[in-house]
Amino acid sequence: IHLSRPEPNIADLKCTAKSILTNPTDKLAGVLDELAAAYFHIYMNQPQQDFIGLRDFYNLIKFLHRHLPHITSSFQDAIRLTVCRNLAGGSKKFLQDTVQHFLEKVCHVSNRDIMPVLNMIRDNKEDKDSRHLMILSRNNCALEILVSEGIVDLSKTEVIFGSDFPMDNNDTQICNNITRIKTCMEFGYTVILMHLDNLYESLYDMLNQHYTVFGNESKKFCRVAIGANSAKCVVHPDFKAIVLMDVQDSIDGRIPPPLLNRFEKQVLSHEDLMDEKDMDVLHHVKDWMRAFTDGDDTKQSRVFLGLNEQNLASMVLSLRRMGLPPDLIIEGMKDLLLWCATPEAVVLAKERDLEPKWVARYLEHQVHSDIPQLMAMVRQYRFADAIPCKNLIIYTHASPAIQLAPLFPSATTVIKLHNFSQELEFEYRIGQFWNSDEDVLVLQCNLGETTQQRLHHAKYIIQRFASKTDAAAKMIIFVVHLLQDDIFTFPFDLNWISIANDIETAQDLNIPEILSLMSDKTDWDHVLNDSFELRRHLVLNFRFVLSRLEYQYHHEIKDQIGLIFSLLRDDQAYKVTMMRLRPMLDQRVKAFRQKWYVDVAKDEHQIRVQGSYRKALANEVMKVIDYSFGVMLKNLDRNYNLNIFSKDRFRNLWLDMMADETIFAWEANDNFQVINDGYLRPFIARFPFSFVVIEFINGLRDVLIMDVAKYEEFVFQRYPFLQDLDDEAMAAYLYDLTEMSRLPFVDERNVIVDSCLRSECKMASVVEIHLTFWRCEQRLRSIISLFDLFPNALRNVIMDLRRYPISWKEMCLDQIRPIFESLCQIDASTSTVARVKTFVGDLMETLPELRMEWQKTELLHELLMTIIVPLQLAEDGIVA
Repeated sequence: IHLSRPEPNIADLKCTAKSILTNPTDKLAGVLDELAAAYFHIYMNQPQQDFIGLRDFYNLIKFLHRHLPHITSSFQDAIRLTVCRNLAGGSKKFLQDTVQHFLEKVCHVSNRDIMPVLNMIRDNKEDKDSRHLMILSRNNCALEILVSEGIVDLSKTEVIFGSDFPMDNNDTQICNNITRIKTCMEFGYTVILMHLDNLYESLYDMLNQHYTVFGNESKKFCRVAIGANSAKCVVHPDFKAIVLMDVQDSIDGRIPPPLLNRFEKQVLSHEDLMDEKDMDVLHHVKDWMRAFTDGDDTKQSRVFLGLNEQNLASMVLSLRRMGLPPDLIIEGMKDLLLWCATPEAVVLAKERDLEPKWVARYLEHQVHSDIPQLMAMVRQYRFADAIPCKNLIIYTHASPAIQLAPLFPSATTVIKLHNFSQELEFEYRIGQFWNSDEDVLVLQCNLGETTQQRLHHAKYIIQRFASKTDAAAKMIIFVVHLLQDDIFTFPFDLNWISIANDIETAQDLNIPEILSLMSDKTDWDHVLNDSFELRRHLVLNFRFVLSRLEYQYHHEIKDQIGLIFSLLRDDQAYKVTMMRLRPMLDQRVKAFRQKWYVDVAKDEHQIRVQGSYRKALANEVMKVIDYSFGVMLKNLDRNYNLNIFSKDRFRNLWLDMMADETIFAWEANDNFQVINDGYLRPFIARFPFSFVVIEFINGLRDVLIMDVAKYEEFVFQRYPFLQDLDDEAMAAYLYDLTEMSRLPFVDERNVIVDSCLRSECKMASVVEIHLTFWRCEQRLRSIISLFDLFPNALRNVIMDLRRYPISWKEMCLDQIRPIFESLCQIDASTSTVARVKTFVGDLMETLPELRMEWQKTELLHELLMTIIVPLQLAEDGIVA
């Protein structure tokens, strides 16, 4: 069935009003036209459609008819009272406009004054014939105001808080709540309903005051429905229902109009309780907050966590009730606000020289990271030196996965709100704590896994337990995990202190307090102090550092990871690594920008990405550490030097050389390319840090040749670990020297080089190896260049050297002599190609790409000038 009816006009309204008045007074009957016209104008021009409905008009007429004979003041006051009781619930301005319009229409006077909202609420509660009451407020502040102002006595009031625990959305929970309401209806208690949207449909008869009287009984009954079933319930004359709703739900249209029109509605806030002095205090504090946020009011909820307008007003009222004068109220509010201020806002305020004493108080007298220190402070803390704090609400950007139990005293219960699926389960756990010997209850709340309604519900349950038992020895701590854009607040209460605290930084990152970062120290000893877990950070992050390194040749990343991990895991190696890393950190920090922490505080994007200011600071520190460690690894793994550390044979020598400041003294730069000194192939070093020693001794070549004894001693004074090396170490060093000299060697040719140098010296020291190598270097280059042309001759030499302990020079000459005898007989005036094919078959096999005649002639010239002459083969009788 679809029932449709048009909007009533003024005549319809007047007719309805007459039918409502069974015995109207002369004065009321004479103004029905005006009342109907005034209501019709308001109804048609209300900012939110159907917020004011016909039921409001009907009850306005009933209220005026019922109360007019008993009102001793003027008729104008009666109209004002009637409008404020029955047409309120919107904005203050709308109510003032409504009162003014009714007075102009009915009383022919212009007056916008409205009745105090608390008086309206008291009158409704004491008026047994009035409608039930709906109070619209923000942040669930209405209940706290009703209790603090003595309008509601909790001992005679049943507060039913709708549960949104996952397993409470069922008929059983609805039945339990209806049973509690029926008890209040029968015995005449006041019932306060909060967040019970799934229940109001069952209570429409009660909310409409659709009561039934049977026979001569004076008792009233009403129907309560659960689905298709219903039952009649006794209604006591003193019974009153008060529904608390969020004013934003009304503004956004989330409250159904039929539900709205059943109630007298009032909008209640803490500002309704404030006098002129209170407002002056509030404006002063708001101006201070505005200066704190550099004039940007939109940032205040992100600067002062857990704050809203209602909390500010509540602070003023709470401190005023303590009897404090306005100046001390202002001081106390600033102190409370600083407790929930974010560190980046304080840093920026300090940079703007905003009231230094408050910045100093935040940095020096409040605790915003260290939980044990915070606990010790809070137990002795007093707001404005007057009232002790019992409980904490900690707002943090820390990860919800953080383990809180180790941070608190041993007699502490830590529970997570999202682990509970039912209200009864949560109540049972809270009851266990209250009956235990434990002193502290920590309730961890993650807004990503629970709702704001559930947080308010949990706080109410805890406060209810506290009101019924001796709570003096118990301390409750809410830990609310926020994202950067999360805005959540609890109603302000002097028994609770709200604190912004970076729990994760204090526990895991060990970044020092902000105050120490603002010091004038030039080094980072106060940042990278002993409590900073640098080793742990490097172990966790070296893979990222390794990914930035650019190797010239292919390498196995798994092997590199294993090498670096063993370097950090080995205590001795880690100690040496830190010896070399700290100077590089200091060098990097010297180039770091001044007041870098201010730049981070201004970078809202980075703070948002990292999660908090202290994490963003930590990220900056980590960048410096990772950069320095990356530079160290880049230099450390030149020529795959890290591989040598993994070999037991040279590990101790590797660590000794690593510990030497002269070995590890490289300039940091932004190039992360790992150098390899190989020639046309990767060079895998065999001697620790050979590239440093070789470059140093090569730099002394000119002076060392002139005065061997003097400069050899100088070398050993600089690198004492190079003395008394065994044959294996010497062979490894020689290998690295030949590779770094960029001779065109492959592994088999090192047999020639080794034989050459050993025949020329005893290889007693690295200096002697260098001297011998320099003497033989040109000859070796020439021989290798020649053998590149005649691989068969090279293979013969290698085989002979490995089989017989004969002079390398004799074997080379045996292979080279017939080649050059043939080459020297070439007549340049004849066909070079024909003569070379005749005398040197091998030559043609090795030169298949030389197609033109002049190229072969040039080759002959280069052979004579670059090989025969330097080798002095003519003097040996090879060339006639």
